[in-house]
Amino acid sequence: MPHLVGVNGSSGNITQALEILGSRPPGFAVYAGDDIFAVPTMLMGGDGVISVIGNELPEWTAKMTRAALQGDAETARRWHYRLQPLMQANFWETNPAPVKCVLAMMGRIEESLRLPLVPVSERTRERLRNLLREMGILD
Repeated sequence: MPHLVGVNGSSGNITQALEILGSRPPGFAVYAGDDIFAVPTMLMGGDGVISVIGNELPEWTAKMTRAALQGDAETARRWHYRLQPLMQANFWETNPAPVKCVLAMMGRIEESLRLPLVPVSERTRERLRNLLREMGILD
């Protein structure tokens, strides 16, 4: 399809993303659509990531992304593993509720959601708070 210029690989299937990367025409962009696949996608020739965690930790995400796009696998790997716990926590409940909870804890937004979405449970809120403390994001 000549009018398509790229794809957001958010199927959760890294094999599919790699197949697209291996057979894409010149100038066709491939973006990871899931933070957990960002580094492998970029190291295999992908063009970037459409990120969730980048809303919470933009500086860290940018460092990981830049390293991967520059082929610095070791630095990209370190940043990925530093971010991975929060990448996974963002889906403990329906997205975007955990992300909005985290951003509110960080003082960046007021936590508000439109129905049918609801705020995270108190158990998840406490787990998120503990994770942010472990990661050195909250005191």
